[in-house]
Amino acid sequence: MPGSGALLAAESANAQARGQLAVDSSARDSYRQAYQSKVDELATMSPAGRSRLRLSWVWWDGTDLSMAPAEQTLATAADLLARDDAELAARDAALTAQESSAATERTRIDALVADLNGLQHELNPSS
Repeated sequence: MPGSGALLAAESANAQARGQLAVDSSARDSYRQAYQSKVDELATMSPAGRSRLRLSWVWWDGTDLSMAPAEQTLATAADLLARDDAELAARDAALTAQESSAATERTRIDALVADLNGLQHELNPSS
């Protein structure tokens, strides 16, 4: 079993990963809103206008969607949203498991410390 130093490192890494996951999820959500706005805008256009409209986009993770017909760009964006949803959910599940493991280890270490303190008090009641 890892010691308290390893536990602190794991808890810190988990907190950093949780923060990054929140940032990435927020970015994905922002791009989902932008995507939906473009879909809604495209829906209001005439078929001729839709066929002429070309879009490019740089996704939140740096993926470049080169200039292409709007419907193609939006289809690619929808694929990226699905990819991001799956990847972020997988990261969240893995992180939740790591956090649970760290919490279990925290409980174990805290119990050992309490036991040690109790034994020390029995050896030296005046302390």
